[in-house]
Amino acid sequence: MRLSLAFTGRPGKSSMAQPQPLKRLGHSAIVGQTGSGKTTLARLLLDSSRRNVIIDPKLEFALPDWMDRSSLLHRGNTLTAHTPDEAVHLIKRRQEHVIYKPRPEFTKPSDYDPVLEAIYRRGSMDVYIDECAMVCRTHMDYPEKLRWIMQQGRSKHIRMMIATQRPSGFPLCIVSECLQFYAFRVIMSTDIKRIVEFNGEYSEPPEYHFWYRGYQDARPYLCTVDLGGDRE
Repeated sequence: MRLSLAFTGRPGKSSMAQPQPLKRLGHSAIVGQTGSGKTTLARLLLDSSRRNVIIDPKLEFALPDWMDRSSLLHRGNTLTAHTPDEAVHLIKRRQEHVIYKPRPEFTKPSDYDPVLEAIYRRGSMDVYIDECAMVCRTHMDYPEKLRWIMQQGRSKHIRMMIATQRPSGFPLCIVSECLQFYAFRVIMSTDIKRIVEFNGEYSEPPEYHFWYRGYQDARPYLCTVDLGGDRE
């Protein structure tokens, strides 16, 4: 699948830019309400990932029907774990694609630490967390190994992708390590304020659009995803 960012506008400029390859530059944050498109974007990014762990405390992550059945996620024989021990075992045995859907008794922030430590020790993989607010419950109550992996994971070739509906709850030590920021539609004033802090500015994007800002960009771009004609 040929996946690109289609730049549809930029504050203060009306010229259209050519679609640019959508690349993972490091840790990423994806924010937006339910149904705004953040999970679809995450699936597309993960489809080009050769090794990944999906941490799914909402127990809702699934591959969409339109995704190519020859994609890496399908070819990699994705396995699901429901306890920290199961997830650690799959990661240590070098399973290519793991979805961790924790049981209710394993959803305290500290319960994620063994899984995150196993990810760090293995290295060279992408990690997607959806929903971050269920892993990081407050600004002070979050997995210690998540802060550790956000700060040191790049040296182990680990790329974190963290999604949330409520960016106002992002611990600063987590989101400040993100080099890419994708902002879909949000409504709450506290969430908008947090997006402005990291994105520089924000206005509600049209349907299927988001504001994108990379670490080298002075201001955010309004974008959508160009699938290059590969999706019906």
